[in-house]
Amino acid sequence: MIRITWYLIILFITTISFRADAKIEAEIEFETFVGKKYFNLETSAGVTYKHSNYYGSFLFFKTTSGNMLNIESSWSEIIAGMHFYPHKNITLSFGGGVEEDDALWRVMCSMSIKASFGKIFFAFEHGASGTWYGGEIEFHILHLLGAGVFFKNHDGIGPMLSVKMPEMPLSFFIAPLFNYNHKNFLAVIGMKGEI
Repeated sequence: MIRITWYLIILFITTISFRADAKIEAEIEFETFVGKKYFNLETSAGVTYKHSNYYGSFLFFKTTSGNMLNIESSWSEIIAGMHFYPHKNITLSFGGGVEEDDALWRVMCSMSIKASFGKIFFAFEHGASGTWYGGEIEFHILHLLGAGVFFKNHDGIGPMLSVKMPEMPLSFFIAPLFNYNHKNFLAVIGMKGEI
């Protein structure tokens, strides 16, 4: 997996080196899932190279600690792909990469809509370890306060409250989740940063 990861990183750096005037964006997100007999840390980071107003390329990495209370195994993935911008507020993404599994492969697609009312995000992934999907719908309530819905198929669904830091590209959120498959509750506490 390490060799394939380096190939994807080199491929991404090679594609962004062709245009020095293009816009580079980066984001990082930390999520902590807490429940009865459950504690999991998840970190994700991504870099986007916007080639034009119509398309860009990205490199995305996610890792999770697994349930640290039951000593479940950790898991990681790295995905490279393309963003398409059919409208200034809409991003469609398609990518492929590797994960920590015997078969390694993983593919994904996502959609993001950002508007004056808030944002909508949905992602779908499939690979050797199975299918994953998740997303959030957030509405701006006040200048720095947002509310909406947060969901991930393995963790649950629930209301979300977010607070943005003034004068900083940083926000914090909390969401109590109900997992229909396991009939239990979790809470996710997270932080997002963008540059």
